Amino acid sequence: MSTDTAQRPLWLRHPILAVSLRWAPIVGGGAIAFHESLSRLQPGAENGQRVGYFVMLPLVALVAAIGIARRRYRELPIHDRQVDYIVGGMALVLAVVIVGLLVPRYPDTFDLLRLDMYAGVAYYFGGCVLMFGLRATGRFWPVWLVVLLFGPLPYRALAVLLGGDWKASAVVSVLFVGFCAGIAVARTWLRGLLGALAGLLVGLVLVGLLDLATTGIPNPLVQQLPAAVAVAGVGLYFIGHTIRHREPNAHLVPRREPTVARPWPALIVLAAATIALSLLPLPPPIDQRIGTGPPLVDQPGLSVPDGWTQTGFARLDWAPQYYGVGATLVRQAVTADRVVDAWDTKGRRRTLVVDTLNTDDVFNLQVYPGQTLYSTIYARRSDPLTIELAPGQTGRIYTIVDENLFLTWTYLSFIWHRGAVVESVRVIAVDNHEPGAPFPAPSPNMGSIAAQTFTIMMRGNAVAVDDKPEYKDVDLLTTFGRALVARQWEAP
Repeated sequence: MSTDTAQRPLWLRHPILAVSLRWAPIVGGGAIAFHESLSRLQPGAENGQRVGYFVMLPLVALVAAIGIARRRYRELPIHDRQVDYIVGGMALVLAVVIVGLLVPRYPDTFDLLRLDMYAGVAYYFGGCVLMFGLRATGRFWPVWLVVLLFGPLPYRALAVLLGGDWKASAVVSVLFVGFCAGIAVARTWLRGLLGALAGLLVGLVLVGLLDLATTGIPNPLVQQLPAAVAVAGVGLYFIGHTIRHREPNAHLVPRREPTVARPWPALIVLAAATIALSLLPLPPPIDQRIGTGPPLVDQPGLSVPDGWTQTGFARLDWAPQYYGVGATLVRQAVTADRVVDAWDTKGRRRTLVVDTLNTDDVFNLQVYPGQTLYSTIYARRSDPLTIELAPGQTGRIYTIVDENLFLTWTYLSFIWHRGAVVESVRVIAVDNHEPGAPFPAPSPNMGSIAAQTFTIMMRGNAVAVDDKPEYKDVDLLTTFGRALVARQWEAP
């Protein structure tokens, strides 16, 4: 025992207390630094079907970290505080950069990407390096790696790939639990593999039992019950095995103090990062401007207003994967019955496309804003114009320029409540008035979203913004939009 340690009061030399005193400013500082991020989880808790993942993530990671901590031994008390300050400080600066510079670049897809969560990982990693040292923090690299791999976007992508319902979300959580269970018990590679398989098997069985026991969609937190039971059961079994067989060098509590003897100067660096992060604002929630519409009628799509004829109809079956069970998406093509010179100078009748999405999950309309699900994700978008479609109901008109196809699409979008359902409508016009002109197709692709995210990160928002738009079809869409809204109120 060092002289410095021997001179401390006995109650400060207890290993558990020494660890707790270091964790207190990290956890408390994180709560202050990311208070707005935590508050933004509340809408998901009330409306979303996958919010339990955010609750399970730190708890399951903690179980994996305890598993690594209890088998650490022969760790030399070697540390280089200069390296600790360099690495820890860089991680904290990275957290500030992500929230201050990167997050504002994606205001429309904030709830989908949740880059502030990655900033939280960088913050906690930097805090651990400063308070415990780089060597001690680095020994938990499997936990840090798994937390990064199961970030918000990969998690949602896997859930959508598996069907998008609550069972898909639960299965992805169980997959995450399997990795963490294997990490927690991996005194050997074989034992880690058995632990991962056991956690995965137990979780999948519980998902099946929960599916049989419920007639509807269970509470978002209940969906995570199989994952919680799986990691707890597997972890307790192997911990009990350790105790019963008295395995050497496997301890459930710290046997000595952290190797960093004086972490207190690091509190200044941690406090500075905490204050900076707490002052940085997050992008505001998307302004949905949801009006009150007519009662929902039992027919697919919308009633076509007078003066227009429906010339195409398609029902797209992938909507429930993104917008919840029961969501529907219908595409209608409508053509004007007469020629309007203001809309076309060559005597051609204009054709529009109407995409109608119905869902009872308002939160997912923010997670997957409409434009992320179109094939125009690499195009440039203009600022929206706000128009009045009816008393109390507004719409937004914006353009999308695709420089590869040399086309410009003009969108009119509006959202309203129709009973218990939220209906999102997009009317699309194309500047190529010839028959057969291409319209953007709803084609969800998480790979495209990730690619555009990387492009914007490297090149800035300018690649996705049209700062000199030409609103060519404003009159066309305004006239049709008002007639469309009025027709829905007239429909039986």
